Amino acid sequence: MRIEITVPLKFADEVVRDLVGRGGTVSDRSEVSTGAAISGLVPLGAMSDYGADLRAMSHGQGTFRMALDHYDAQPSRS
Repeated sequence: MRIEITVPLKFADEVVRDLVGRGGTVSDRSEVSTGAAISGLVPLGAMSDYGADLRAMSHGQGTFRMALDHYDAQPSRS
């Protein structure tokens, strides 16, 4: 899934760490008038309850949009 997140700057590092922890990759991070804009790719299976998690990380100030980017084989688990 392609994800686009906007959060106040003080929460951006935590959000990036969370996305990477979910197996995602961050493709862009920039400053915007409302804080930080973060975009990247994250497996759909890792995104359940993301809205609640983002609200907790950003104290209710973060927003996100998610859309299908492409299908890919899931890595096998050893």
